[in-house]
Amino acid sequence: MLASHTSALYHRIDQIVPRSEGSSPAARAARALRQKWLEMEPAQLVEAALISALLIRPRFEAAFAVLEEAECVPGLEVSARSYTSLSKLALSQGKYQEVLWLLSRCRSKNIALSPTFLLNCMDAAACISDWGGVSRLFLELDGRTPSQDDLLYAELTGDPDVLAELRETTLKERTLYSRDQTLNGPPTMIQALDLALQANLEKGDTIGATEILQRMRSEHVVLLPERLIQILNAVRMGKIGLLKELEPQDVLRIILQDLDMKLISMQGLISTWGSTLGTVERALAAFITSSCLIFFAFSISGLLKTQGIDAGADFL
Repeated sequence: MLASHTSALYHRIDQIVPRSEGSSPAARAARALRQKWLEMEPAQLVEAALISALLIRPRFEAAFAVLEEAECVPGLEVSARSYTSLSKLALSQGKYQEVLWLLSRCRSKNIALSPTFLLNCMDAAACISDWGGVSRLFLELDGRTPSQDDLLYAELTGDPDVLAELRETTLKERTLYSRDQTLNGPPTMIQALDLALQANLEKGDTIGATEILQRMRSEHVVLLPERLIQILNAVRMGKIGLLKELEPQDVLRIILQDLDMKLISMQGLISTWGSTLGTVERALAAFITSSCLIFFAFSISGLLKTQGIDAGADFL
């Protein structure tokens, strides 16, 4: 490994690691890295610098220059975690195209893509409304070996009726995929499933959305309120089949979440008002408020359980 190459690399790293005596997380991360500066191999230093960049928050261009310089050093293998950290930094700075460029860079170098990196790419694709890209990346994140039909449906966008007809012509011929990869933790998969559902709804792919919904149910993934609203909008456009995948708890969850936000906004007012009351008056007010909220929650829950999904259909 030539000294001239490593010298240029250290110079690039020095530009993103500030010298600071402060107590902020960024300052502490920079000091910790500089203390180990001479003890690390160049590849380890690059990885540590790019991971620390998530706290230090340098400009993406400066951090990318570190990666570029590291790739030019003979014999230095840049780790997959370095690319993942850089993609997260780019995402946090709104550099969505740059995240997808990093994906292409990794593929050209045959670097194994982590679930976190693929999720960052899904997020970036969603931010630029590349719903076909989101669907395609989800297939990869989910550990599938996609068929030609899978890749075709991932990219298709258009009239929902046409998409449904195209999918139904080959649906019976499709074989169930086997997931031979284990994802790193539930949070990654929860967000990935939500992005995949959003992509299918945006593309108008009702069958694809239904498959994702069924998967979410089988894995007990909670449907986000904004996604439920998206589904209800699709139902208003005539996609009644999606309504069968909803449960009364979904509607209740949105109602209770909205109520919770209102309660949080009222908390300050209630605290101010309560401070003017005596001990007995405060206890009485708390009892009355709690009773009203419990009664309201049980009433809504009972209504949804007795009327079921049809109540939502009638409302629409």
